[in-house]
Amino acid sequence: MPSADLFLLVIFALCGLTFGSAANVLITRIPMWLDQQHEIASDAAPGPRGHRSQCPNCLTSLRATMLIPILSYVWLGGRCHFCQARIHWRYPAIEALASAWFIVCLLVYPDNPTQAGVWAFWGLALLTMAWIDGASYWLPDVLTLPFLVLGLVVSLLGLLTTTPTDSFIGALAGWSVLMGVGWIYRLRTQRVGFGGGDAKLLAGLGAWFGWANLPWILFFAALTGAAFGIMRAAHKGQSLRAQEPLPFGPFLAIGGLLICLHEWRFFGSQ
Repeated sequence: MPSADLFLLVIFALCGLTFGSAANVLITRIPMWLDQQHEIASDAAPGPRGHRSQCPNCLTSLRATMLIPILSYVWLGGRCHFCQARIHWRYPAIEALASAWFIVCLLVYPDNPTQAGVWAFWGLALLTMAWIDGASYWLPDVLTLPFLVLGLVVSLLGLLTTTPTDSFIGALAGWSVLMGVGWIYRLRTQRVGFGGGDAKLLAGLGAWFGWANLPWILFFAALTGAAFGIMRAAHKGQSLRAQEPLPFGPFLAIGGLLICLHEWRFFGSQ
């Protein structure tokens, strides 16, 4: 690999670590903002607030040296410096996954760092939304709507193989399909099925990949979701009906990732 390419590889790896750390902040704080809104609506005593990163156990503000991606986790031995509580494994995992994904994107588009960067942030956004939904059953508009708009914009700029028309139709179809299915499910069962966040996420994926890929995204999402539900039921020794509903966002993200890899022809450039 030429030195310039190696330099870009290092830059992308470091950017992945940095933005992975930022994704951890969003994963931690966005559900907290939701809880605070519920507290305000119910007149409950508000929980702890603050702008600086802090230990979730002892609430001590963290020093800058304790926020270095992955290295701080290793240096601290996976424990808080102040109270010795275990640091959740999610923090280094997200940072490592983000860095690895940024590197993969550059390897797919070695001669086009702009396009590599676009797909790097696409994957990071998808990972962030999937993790938040998996943990809190919530896909916030503050993430799904920019993801949707960005898909339409990069399509207009010619950075996708999807045409702007297909992108727009994909966004509209993705939102309509899940909203329609969710409405029918609620009428028949009196239970909430798909939420509005799921519909907006699928609309975003439709904007990025076009309407023709939506059936495949839904197929892979349903397949992986069903497999996970069956394994969880078997592990707990319960029937599927007795299980709590699964968040659909992580499985939509898996469907989108598989389509992305297919578009790349399994790490071959388009």
